[in-house]
Amino acid sequence: MLKYPKHFGSNWIWIAFAPLLLGFLMAGCVAVPIPVASESPLFGNRVEEKEVASVAAVGQSREEVISNLGKPTIELKDLRILVYPWIEHEYDWLFIGAGFAAITPMTQDWALLVAFDDKDRVTHAGLVKQIVKIFSRESINTTARNWADAQGINTPLLPTTFALSSAPIDKSLLYVFRTKRKSLFGGAAWPWPVALAVDGQYISEMHNETYIALKVEPGKHELLSDALPSYHYVERGSFVIPSASRRPASIILNTLPNQVYFIELLCPSGTGKGIESSLAQKTEADALPVIKDFRPAW
Repeated sequence: MLKYPKHFGSNWIWIAFAPLLLGFLMAGCVAVPIPVASESPLFGNRVEEKEVASVAAVGQSREEVISNLGKPTIELKDLRILVYPWIEHEYDWLFIGAGFAAITPMTQDWALLVAFDDKDRVTHAGLVKQIVKIFSRESINTTARNWADAQGINTPLLPTTFALSSAPIDKSLLYVFRTKRKSLFGGAAWPWPVALAVDGQYISEMHNETYIALKVEPGKHELLSDALPSYHYVERGSFVIPSASRRPASIILNTLPNQVYFIELLCPSGTGKGIESSLAQKTEADALPVIKDFRPAW
């Protein structure tokens, strides 16, 4: 089956390189949409609407869902939602000019969302598309929350201001906050969400000037930030940031019980070094003046 374009797709690469592509068109280049044969997703496993009721049936346990679908790519613990994303290849654009030709794929991000109650039983499951606008993309957190609200699921209220909490008894509390500082060479901060993983599990996406509070067991933990996680990124065709320029960051913390920790996430762009994020531990005195006006990532 061949698929023809109905729109410009939701691939962030198209948006990131829109000024460059517009320049090609203004210089006399031609852009031709090319249908693609139906194929497997470029990332993840496609779930059809008719399959949802069997792989994530209402009343199934968390263990049953994971047995059917595998480990979730993203787990939004505060929302009690597991996320299984995939990337559809919608069509290709062929750009032709004087002595120039290039092809780049247009893609659409999809996800199966599975919501659980406090007993880890499925209450709702459904498919969603992620929304991409000019120079912005909706985080998976927002996508999941909007979906949950539409299903009538009660979700935790988002605080309007930051308030420092104490660590739960015998637990450690991590505050991860994403700042918007410009790069040393004048580039603006990366405008899209950055994915955050803890101990190998993606747990959130963070826009600029947001924070997330994480309760963890005392001990060793690895945090990873990635501006171009594999469930959004496709290294295929032209106008693609090469994999060598994708530079996730990680930090290892050895946390103590009843202690609070602060980690700054920074992702500048325009430095000429690719898309590189960083994670750095901060003191409470350094972090609180910065984070006090931030909104929660959820």
